[in-house]
Amino acid sequence: MPDQRLFASVAEGDPAAVATVAPHTLAPGVLVASMAGILPAVGALIAIIFYLVQLWESSTVQKWVSARRLRRIAKAKVELARLEALELVAHPDNRVALAIAQRIAAQVAEQAALTARHVLDQADVDREAQKQKMILAASKPVAT
Repeated sequence: MPDQRLFASVAEGDPAAVATVAPHTLAPGVLVASMAGILPAVGALIAIIFYLVQLWESSTVQKWVSARRLRRIAKAKVELARLEALELVAHPDNRVALAIAQRIAAQVAEQAALTARHVLDQADVDREAQKQKMILAASKPVAT
């Protein structure tokens, strides 16, 4: 829906409003006049350029351009992270730190495995105790 304030400003003779509305009004007429041979082809070229600029500035095209730009930035960040990781692994000073970190990680994983084994063993013991209680409860005579 057209902006009513813009049309009111045009009716009042506001030069900025007229400059906004005039190309939209004149461009289709210029195209038709050029095709009819009344105006030279330069007029049609100017109208076509005007429409191309309008399309480029539309919110849809700008969203497409912005999304493409963001995808390119994301790809660049991923590539930068990959290169930093390669540099981290390749640098001799970092190899020592990586070796220490690997040993610590192995110790942590070993400790976690022992803890998990202990938890599982305790669960087995608890399950056996529960079975024994159920067997004892089932073997007791019921008093009537």
